[in-house]
Amino acid sequence: MDIIKSLPASKAIGYDNIPTRLVKDGNSILARPLCTLFNSSIASWKFGQVLPVFKKDTEYFKKNYRPITVLVTFNNIMERILSQQLYKFFKDKLSPYLCAYRRNYSCQTALLRILEELRIACDNKFIAAIVGIDLTKAVDCLPHELLLAKLKSYGLSNDSLLLLRSYLTERFQRVKIGDTFSDWTRINKGVPRGSVLGPILFNIFINDLMYISRGSEINTHADDTQLFTRGRDSVTIQHSMQVDLQSASEWFQSNGMSLNVDRCLSMWVGSNSEDLSLQLDSRNLQLCSSMKLLGVTIDNALNFYEHVSELVRKVSNQLQVLKRHKLLIPTGAKKRLYEAFILSHLNYCSIIWNHRGKKNADKLEKINERCLRFVFNDFHNTYDRLLDYINQPCLQDRRIHDMLTLTYQALNDTFLYM
Repeated sequence: MDIIKSLPASKAIGYDNIPTRLVKDGNSILARPLCTLFNSSIASWKFGQVLPVFKKDTEYFKKNYRPITVLVTFNNIMERILSQQLYKFFKDKLSPYLCAYRRNYSCQTALLRILEELRIACDNKFIAAIVGIDLTKAVDCLPHELLLAKLKSYGLSNDSLLLLRSYLTERFQRVKIGDTFSDWTRINKGVPRGSVLGPILFNIFINDLMYISRGSEINTHADDTQLFTRGRDSVTIQHSMQVDLQSASEWFQSNGMSLNVDRCLSMWVGSNSEDLSLQLDSRNLQLCSSMKLLGVTIDNALNFYEHVSELVRKVSNQLQVLKRHKLLIPTGAKKRLYEAFILSHLNYCSIIWNHRGKKNADKLEKINERCLRFVFNDFHNTYDRLLDYINQPCLQDRRIHDMLTLTYQALNDTFLYM
């Protein structure tokens, strides 16, 4: 019953057209028969409806859409039960450097680990190097038999394996665009995007990737993987990175995944950096002076000027869009739009670049002040007064608060890798 009550009422409706709100309202009646049904069969809920969600760039190319599978509500209840049991079983078996789909982990903690290693290298006049590895549709390419073999090697019982085999195989999906549907098609590999069980199965599948490197560190967040290392000798670093990059490439190929070599980037970090020449599948990786990792642009000097400038430009563009409709949007709605589409960007992974200078901090405070003056149509009061309207501290104080909270969590062993 607790799992049914925890379901989000606004969740999209599956192909059976049964709304989540109806299931939540009837949880006291449905809980017992659902329990009996879950223990006997899951064959009825192997149908998913795929919605293509636009990501970025031009909307006329299929590659710019992400397929999200909408499953029926009863299936989500069952998956939550299985996910809780799998999480308990694998809690001490997964690498601490798998940073996605786990409690107390986030993009910010993943980036923090990488950035601290790079900062230590710079502070000690070392040379550091990082490679960002890009995968093509990783979640959609998992071979079912190999996933089941890995689950067996971790010690799952035969009954559990039979249940998960039933979950993975004989699945069907169709695409919905507007009121138009494609035919039902069988799925032969991968786990459904948008499912509850898919993320933990993906983490289990790639867990052994974390142990293949010899001289480099590996960090992963979903299908974003980074190799990084530091040292005094550039020749040794390059050799170490090349060996581990080749090992990672072989692991991906043997596990049914494909690398997008054109989008794999390499970068030296620090004032003593040199040209980094790495190859993947007999092709040179692109050497860059900055790369975007998990939504944050990291430059080879670690000053984050490029990231802050890009952030200010993005927020400014969003503000201009809102200003075009200022006469049509009431203050309450403008406030909600500000919190959802502007403040969320300004606070995203902000402690990563918190100590990168007063110039960066001032640029962000100024664009935030502009946004607040638009929201409240107030061009006379001070910035502090505008912050009082939304009951929020300034961005700098918010970053310090977040940093102290994270420090407390790290000191109290919330994070196994910090």
